[in-house]
Amino acid sequence: RLTAGETATVTFTFSERVTGFTKDDIDLTLANGTLGDLVPVGTDGKVWTATYTPRPNTESATNTIRVNLAGVQDAQGNAGTGTASSGNFSIDTKPPEVTVTISDERLTAGETATITFTFRESVTGFGTEDIQYDTSKGTLSALTAVGTDGKVWSATYTPSSGIESAANTIRVNLAGVLDAQGNAGTGSASSGNFSIDTRPPGVTVTISDSSLAAGETATVTFTFRESVTGFAAEDIQYDTSKGTLGALTAVGTDGKVWTATYTPRPDTESADNTIRVNLAGVLDAQGNAGTGSASSGNFSIDTKPPEVTVTISDERLTAGETATVTFTFNERVTGFGTEDIQYDTSKGTLGALTAVGTDGKVWTATYTPRSDIESADNTIRVNLAGVLDTQGNIGAGSGSSGNFSIDTRPTVVDRPPSATIAVTPNPVTTSNDRLVTVTITFDEAVTGFTVDNIDFSNANVTPYGSNGIGTLNRSADGRTYTITYTAGPDVEDATNTISLRNLSTIRDATGNAATVSPTSSNFAIDTKEPVPISATFDKTHLAAGETATVTVTFNEIVNNVTEDTFQIPNGSVSNLRQDTTDGRIWRATFTPTANLQSTSSSISIIQDGLRDSVGNVSNGSQPFRDSTIVIDTKRPEVTVAISDNRLSAGETATVTFTFSERVTGFDTADIQYDTSKGTLGALTAVGTDGRVWSATYTPSSGIESATNTIRVNLSGVQDAQGNAGVGTGSSGNFSIDTRPTVVDRPPEVTVTISDERLTVGETATVTFTFSESVTGFDLNDVQYDTSKGTLGALTAVGTDGRVWTATYTPSSGIESATNTIRVNLAGVQDAQGNAGTGTGSSGN
Repeated sequence: RLTAGETATVTFTFSERVTGFTKDDIDLTLANGTLGDLVPVGTDGKVWTATYTPRPNTESATNTIRVNLAGVQDAQGNAGTGTASSGNFSIDTKPPEVTVTISDERLTAGETATITFTFRESVTGFGTEDIQYDTSKGTLSALTAVGTDGKVWSATYTPSSGIESAANTIRVNLAGVLDAQGNAGTGSASSGNFSIDTRPPGVTVTISDSSLAAGETATVTFTFRESVTGFAAEDIQYDTSKGTLGALTAVGTDGKVWTATYTPRPDTESADNTIRVNLAGVLDAQGNAGTGSASSGNFSIDTKPPEVTVTISDERLTAGETATVTFTFNERVTGFGTEDIQYDTSKGTLGALTAVGTDGKVWTATYTPRSDIESADNTIRVNLAGVLDTQGNIGAGSGSSGNFSIDTRPTVVDRPPSATIAVTPNPVTTSNDRLVTVTITFDEAVTGFTVDNIDFSNANVTPYGSNGIGTLNRSADGRTYTITYTAGPDVEDATNTISLRNLSTIRDATGNAATVSPTSSNFAIDTKEPVPISATFDKTHLAAGETATVTVTFNEIVNNVTEDTFQIPNGSVSNLRQDTTDGRIWRATFTPTANLQSTSSSISIIQDGLRDSVGNVSNGSQPFRDSTIVIDTKRPEVTVAISDNRLSAGETATVTFTFSERVTGFDTADIQYDTSKGTLGALTAVGTDGRVWSATYTPSSGIESATNTIRVNLSGVQDAQGNAGVGTGSSGNFSIDTRPTVVDRPPEVTVTISDERLTVGETATVTFTFSESVTGFDLNDVQYDTSKGTLGALTAVGTDGRVWTATYTPSSGIESATNTIRVNLAGVQDAQGNAGTGTGSSGN
């Protein structure tokens, strides 16, 4: 019983001293091994020994070593006949082998798998210490024998929680495993690859604006770590009394990102707000359910517009008196100036505003009534449209003081007529059709007042035409005149005034001519439409996973910019925000579309509906073609090809790695394959474009494997833009069989004759000895010269079908020195059906 690493001594003992015995007389056809040199034992020429070495990786229960005695002679020259065989012996030099299978190749949370270890034969010494796997990703239970033959074991594999791994195997180190003959295993055997995903889905919630004011909305983005299902509005938790969330919209097709628009409720003020996702109802692609919740960062809401209370310190003003006007806002404000205060400037003037305290809530100003005024109805109002709170909320409507009276008229004298000039509206904008109404009010009825008395030299109206020019609308009492003009387009000027000229033509009823020209208070004209004047990217190139900041500067403050204002192809715009120090500037985040290669984008600003603070609206689109950005978000891919998908002993194959584009960082550390079955040589670049590499694959000896691949882990490979690959690229399957070939040779024959010199009356025995058992052998296969002799019937020697004899009788009267008896082997077959070839001949 021979096992791997063992040899045996073969002893050949003859019945007497012999000569001519060599290794050529030894038949190893049924031995499955090799024999060393013959060594004589003693000096009597009867005993020889040789060392027998079995073939490796061989398992055979029937083996013999035979001696063909025809070439051996005793001291008297008698030649041996037939053959002599050793007893049967067995060979087992095959080490134990194992197949490892797993019942589930995609494990998720709560699942286990059965690992089955199936050996080719009964083994001993197999234990959990022979099993290799990544214990950080899972655990294997104790081994359980399946059946009683010692060939099959199983164990339960339980993946660890919170694991996501695409490449996992369970291997057996065969070095410690023995078969029944004591052969130790070599190398290792691995299960097929299996994946683990026991990580529950997680989500990041972001909001595009952390400080929401009136009229604003924010985009809420829900970014899951992986594709999920079951995510709906009912999984989102927030305070519905403070705002509402619109419908969910999927971003892309991978099921990872959703957005929804959050709209704060009006007249709300809240510093602490979040939007949360209850993950219990969300599943990933493997069916793992989320746990707990994930929340956005805190954001504030202030949709309350600023309000004001106006008080006056004296409600009855006479000549020489002044009053303090106090403006008290409900919160800190900015943008409040005298241009926001409305009152009849023909009856009095308001001094500069003075802040009271440092909180930006209270201002005062001194009101001085004009002389020679008598008026019972007067108020001071604040137009809140130009006032903002710290969150940017714009006031609405106006806040007014209580009524106060003025009487500064001296004793009545016969004075020249005087007038006041009022201009409405203030400011003049395109939203009120640029119409300017001028009202001139005299202190008494006058005559001789015409359009020519109105001086527009410090106003932007006269060059642009009027409505009813040449005709003044005169009141019945002859004191008040009105006329409406059109302000010029594209004007922005806060210092416009209207006065009177040619005063000598204006006379009262007693003939007094006007002597003093009144001047209106400053009034503003703003007919400029808001337009973008620049748009830029902060980067020139974008790769996968990168974003760019887009900055747009308008000619004035615009408060209703949205993400739709930004028209940029090959991507999307999010995280819109207004510069806190310069309200003309808006920024947004540009995210390029995934899987794009070598394209570019420029910025266009959609002006439709853009409105400035006074209501001017612009339209159309403004392209900024010089503001371009190059986009390449396509990650590198690879095709792996092998030149030979059936490898046998002595063969190698060329493995070619062809990338979709030029890459860097690719080396053998990125290549995955079973190193127990073969080795891969150094990588060689093919060409100069950095896209193609090749390496030589050499299979290990003594391997038989039908399932093999060579894979590239793309995470360590980058293209010229820095995009890292994802996943793997695999060759097609290829097989390996480098086990030694067992040669099944056709049958051969040795023909011997018992007497090489035949005389009158003699016969000879012809012996036909085949290398193995044969069928189909008869006299038709024997060739000889029948004119010189005859051959009797064939007789089988033994029962193994290997040896036959027949009697040869020479014809009388013959003398011939050259004679042979041959066998045509074409009609003879061995037990495997191999037909012999050629002939086998006796000696002469």
